[in-house]
Amino acid sequence: MSLNDFTHESLQDAESIATYLKALQDGFAKGRIELTEGDSTLIMEPSGHLDMTIRANNESGKCQVALTVSWSAASAEDANAAPLTINSGS
Repeated sequence: MSLNDFTHESLQDAESIATYLKALQDGFAKGRIELTEGDSTLIMEPSGHLDMTIRANNESGKCQVALTVSWSAASAEDANAAPLTINSGS
């Protein structure tokens, strides 16, 4: 089943998190990220310029790091559009 939205929550050790982050790193480098859980899959193709936000906090001993990467599929298509050509007509 193909999805438009994917969420996964679980308790993992730091080594497992690092493995997932490395897989994401490879996906960004290759231009394809495939997220699968059971029979549900979301395929994304990051390209062009991407927006990245990192948020971190430590409140009363509860630490959190959030990484958000976003891009517009339309702008990636626009970036691949044919270049503009202007001729003088002579």
